[in-house]
Amino acid sequence: MLWRKIMITRVKLENWKSHDTTEMEFSEGTNVLVGIMGSGKSAVLDGITYGLFGTVPAVRNRRITLDDLIRKRPVKEDTAKVEVEFTDPQGASYIVKRKIERGKGTTFAEIRQKEGELIDKPNSTSVTEHVTTLLQVDFDFYRRMIYAEQNQLDLFLTLEPRERRRRVDELLKINKFENARKNVVTIVNRLKDRLEDREEELRELREDEEIEALPSLEEELKETENERQELAEKKEQIKPEIKKVEERLDKLEKVKNEIEDLSKKIESVKARIETLNQQIAKDKEKLGKHVDTTLEDLEGRVEDLKEKLKEKKEEAERLESEASSSTAEVSKLKTEKKSLKNEIEDIKEKINEKENSQEELEEIDVPKLSEELESLKDNREDLRDESSGLKARINDLRNSLEELRVAESTCPVCGRPLKPEKKSKLIQERNRRLEDLETKLSNVREEIKSVENDISDMNKLHEKVTDLRTDIEDLPNLRSKLDELEKNIENKSKELSEASDKSEEVNENLKNVKREVERIREDFEESKKLRESREDLKSSSKEKEKAEKERKALQSELEEREKEFDEDLVRDLKNRNQELIKKQEHFKTRVNEIDKLIEQKKKLVENIREKKRRLERREAEVEILRGSISSLNKIKRALSESQTALREQVIEAVNAMMNDIWQDIYPYGDFRRIRLSIEESGRTSDYELQLMDSSGAWVPVEGVVSGGERTCASLTLRIAFAVVLAPGLSWLVLDEPTHNLDSEGIEYLSEVLRGGIPKFVNQLLLITHEKQLESAVSGNLHRFFRDKSQDGPTEVRRVYEED
Repeated sequence: MLWRKIMITRVKLENWKSHDTTEMEFSEGTNVLVGIMGSGKSAVLDGITYGLFGTVPAVRNRRITLDDLIRKRPVKEDTAKVEVEFTDPQGASYIVKRKIERGKGTTFAEIRQKEGELIDKPNSTSVTEHVTTLLQVDFDFYRRMIYAEQNQLDLFLTLEPRERRRRVDELLKINKFENARKNVVTIVNRLKDRLEDREEELRELREDEEIEALPSLEEELKETENERQELAEKKEQIKPEIKKVEERLDKLEKVKNEIEDLSKKIESVKARIETLNQQIAKDKEKLGKHVDTTLEDLEGRVEDLKEKLKEKKEEAERLESEASSSTAEVSKLKTEKKSLKNEIEDIKEKINEKENSQEELEEIDVPKLSEELESLKDNREDLRDESSGLKARINDLRNSLEELRVAESTCPVCGRPLKPEKKSKLIQERNRRLEDLETKLSNVREEIKSVENDISDMNKLHEKVTDLRTDIEDLPNLRSKLDELEKNIENKSKELSEASDKSEEVNENLKNVKREVERIREDFEESKKLRESREDLKSSSKEKEKAEKERKALQSELEEREKEFDEDLVRDLKNRNQELIKKQEHFKTRVNEIDKLIEQKKKLVENIREKKRRLERREAEVEILRGSISSLNKIKRALSESQTALREQVIEAVNAMMNDIWQDIYPYGDFRRIRLSIEESGRTSDYELQLMDSSGAWVPVEGVVSGGERTCASLTLRIAFAVVLAPGLSWLVLDEPTHNLDSEGIEYLSEVLRGGIPKFVNQLLLITHEKQLESAVSGNLHRFFRDKSQDGPTEVRRVYEED
């Protein structure tokens, strides 16, 4: 039987772990990825898992982070990309893409139909939800039943019983029934504790005597409230009389305050008049002999002096501008004269240097220098030729010596017999000749070095001659320019003398005008002060007259207010007000005392009423709790029965499917059937994978059967669970499933993967380093290569036919 096609058809990896850029295609049947350990095979499965679900098992278990999936060697990359193409149960094709950025996690995700229509982006979680819906399987089921991680094909058999039961129940989704049943038990226990508390409280409330006395207490409270009402009315009746007395007192107090305010104002005006008298005396003293001079005369004098001051200031400004121009002209001429002097000194210094260069050039015999240089060059060539000849002779002699040393009984030159004495003599003679030639060669090399030093000195002297000739070319021009500058400086000196005389004259006139300006300014300031004093005297006199009138008016108003005030009446009214207030306070105190009594009685009554209400609530709550506990016990039994029934149904379906699969995966007769048994032990149970042997007895797979039989049983269990729990899926992923198999077991597994598994699984992805498993291929075969010593990238080659 085959399910609808859910297949991975293509995967593309960029900067993913050891992969630079890798693109692979997969087909139906068993697709084998083979290569040495560390060549990047498992990285392909991680890429597929990340592309589909946005994570991988190692990241989910926090053994690594997403950054660890980005390629690090030989260059640390910043991003990694994954692209996975797959088909859903209806045969439609989709492409999902994701990108990781270092330090940021997944920054891009999208899913499209193969034709290009965008389904969802860029939220990674949303894309994963779409993939889960299309595949009809989530990441947890994929990791546990579809994707057998490296060396974990038989993980089910290696778990502890309690952990095995927990994982299987989670896989079957029946763990939720157990969790719900435990929660119900917890709730029932809590409700029982609460019921016990409520029943105890109910007994105490029913025995409370205060609840029976509640009506008489309520009647007492009512009588006390009526008494309080009568006292409050009496207190309110006193308020109008108190208000009338206080209004008359307020009116008299206001008159008294007005009298005090008027008295203070009169004293303030008197003090102001005295201050004004003192100010008038000071102003007259400031005027002195001008005390009788009118304000108009003083203002006329100020205006005359102001006009004169203005005229003199304008004259001073004109002279100041003229002086500034004269000073600037003198400064300019001085600067120009100094510049001419500096330029003359510079030219004189240059002329002197060039005249020295001319004298030095005249002392050198240039023709003789050229002749000596050519002679030295010819000598150097002769010495070089001699050196080359000596080197060739030395080389020949050394070769001859070498041949002579290795020669035995025959001379290497003439071919005649060679005795040892003759050989030794020839070697000595040629060694002496070699020493002589090497000494000559050393002498010649020293001579060459000496001649080259002389040639270098001659070349430097030639270069100096050229530099001296270049240096003296502009000497006539410099001498002519010096004559011109000396004439210019004489003219500039005359102009400077004339400008200095003019500047001195203008500055003297400016000083005289400034002194006149200062004298006029002093007279002007003095006149302004006299005018101000005259104005202050006039203002103070007017203000004094106004203050005298104000004092008389205030004195008249004070006399009128004093007639309206009666001190004896104020005293009588205050006494009456005190009596009324004391009477009101008496009633107020009594009302407050009754209020406290009422408050106490109200609290007592309310407490008893609350006890009565609590009694009624507790009676109702006890009935509700008893009913709830009964209902929850029924639910607990139903959950337990449902869990047991569902477990038996699913396991029955899994066992039926395993036996269908077992006949094709395991063709031998020693184990005829397979089942997943629920083994009870006390109050706990465990799942045990068992095989029926030839005698009909059921034996556990763990610890009894061979590695190959164990592998077949584990494969059968995984496929059966996938068929029963995810009927739309036809896909299996195995990563290095041969860890406990010998050579014979591996060969047997290869036959199962090639012949048995494809009958039940539409597509199988197999990761292995075993060459023997290449024979399991019924789909595509990919070989992986990588130079790990050089941190090289993974290289993948698809094998279309055997080499």
